[in-house]
Amino acid sequence: MILKFYYDGQNNYKSNKSYQPIVKKNEKRSDFDADSYLQEFENDNSNDGMNYNIDKRDKTFDNEFYENATQSTFKNSRLIAKELIHMKIDGRSKVCVKQFIPSPRENYELYNTAEIEPDTLDMIKKHIIQLSDIVNDYKDLIYIHEGAFVGLYGDMKFSKYSDNDSLSKIVDTIDEHFDSSIFLSVRTPIIYRKLENTFKMGGAFNSTSFSSRMGLYNNGLFNGENDCGTYSKNMRESEISFQNRLCLNVPNGGEGVYYSGSNRDQAKYNEFKYADEYARSIHLSYLNGEYDFKLLKIWDQTTGNEIRNRYPGWNTNGRECIGRHLGYRYIIENSKIVNDRYLNIMIKNVGYSPSYKNFDVKLYLVERNNQRQVIPCQVSNDDTRKWENDKSITLKFDLNSIKKQYSYTLLLTLLRNTK
Repeated sequence: MILKFYYDGQNNYKSNKSYQPIVKKNEKRSDFDADSYLQEFENDNSNDGMNYNIDKRDKTFDNEFYENATQSTFKNSRLIAKELIHMKIDGRSKVCVKQFIPSPRENYELYNTAEIEPDTLDMIKKHIIQLSDIVNDYKDLIYIHEGAFVGLYGDMKFSKYSDNDSLSKIVDTIDEHFDSSIFLSVRTPIIYRKLENTFKMGGAFNSTSFSSRMGLYNNGLFNGENDCGTYSKNMRESEISFQNRLCLNVPNGGEGVYYSGSNRDQAKYNEFKYADEYARSIHLSYLNGEYDFKLLKIWDQTTGNEIRNRYPGWNTNGRECIGRHLGYRYIIENSKIVNDRYLNIMIKNVGYSPSYKNFDVKLYLVERNNQRQVIPCQVSNDDTRKWENDKSITLKFDLNSIKKQYSYTLLLTLLRNTK
């Protein structure tokens, strides 16, 4: 699971008309349209014939709930929707702030993102602390948290809090309150390096934690030479080299973006062979599987020799091929017995990245005629974090406990280390 927080999920900058606008205006509406999701939930909420009687819940509210909204409501708040409407709620008529409903672009009034960013840095830190309990409840499901709660679409750009001092304090708050098993990430290598320098200076922040869990996310992958502004001009190769080193230890991932321009030199980065090579160089461990569909379609339509030239014997399309190489992917290359004492198993990581968590490597020999006779073997070279991509490692097992007159089945397991 990838964790993202957006203050302005559908918001828009006036200066950039390509983004989806947010506030609908001039539409007549019936007295009350119940939330369709809630209706569906109430109608379907039964399990094995048990009805949980959600409709019978207490529907009484505090008196303040029935007070009408007024224009003054907008003065002391950062509401996205700024239109009032008469509605019936719990049998009463009241004035409310109109619910946002998606519709064609021409029906919207555009607002600037800065209008809905919190007024103070302390408010952002407070939000992080408030959410941390929920995040940590699901720590076993969350791989990485993207961003720092600020910027257009939560993407750490066009924000009044994008200066290094503010970001350092925000990241430090996330680091302190989000469980240490969850990786963190920032939008660009430049942001990473600035934060890294700050965390290493003066002892105000936890530099050890920063180094062990702070990775990168890139929501402009494969979109031309600079990945939608991720890299400065003429800096692509040096930034790839930086990620190649950094992301042997921390994750890198994000979203691919279709290049819609006519420049062939830029459009080539959407092609499978360039995308595959790039993903391997920067150790890509995850991608958003729902974006960008135009880019994913290009990979879907890449088949045959275009795949086999890079992966001999593979009979799949480019999208499947990239998906099957994200993160760590182990294969057994060979095995042999040495000096009648040791079993060597050669394993290669053919994925784009190493594993950033250590697995518990276990080998068991099971006597074929007596399944209850299971012999555990000692394992060397078992730190899976060091099983780098495109490299082979040898696992060495001591066979001192086996009896030569028996035949054995070998079971090799890699289990999540919960220590």
